[in-house]
Amino acid sequence: MWPLSYLVMGLGVFGPLPPASDVELVLWLGPPVGEYLATHVGRVRYQARRTWIFGLIAGIALGRLFHRYLLDPMDRRVWLMMFLVGVPALLGALYATYERADSE
Repeated sequence: MWPLSYLVMGLGVFGPLPPASDVELVLWLGPPVGEYLATHVGRVRYQARRTWIFGLIAGIALGRLFHRYLLDPMDRRVWLMMFLVGVPALLGALYATYERADSE
């Protein structure tokens, strides 16, 4: 995921990609975060193929987000997007950790 995000960010900074719009970021970031949450709260079972596919989507999304961040580090919408992606992912990971601890 991270090599792909660096490649996409580089294409944005040094290449032909324009900055991502807010809608584009939501459409790229939403599905991977939803899959991550669904897997960690037990709604769907882990499947390596699905995780790879959504990991590639997340890599593209993060590259687009980092590109926008590099253009304007004080862009509030970039920070809001990071918050809206990071907090649910953190809560899903904490939920999964405590569920495993309770079952042992």
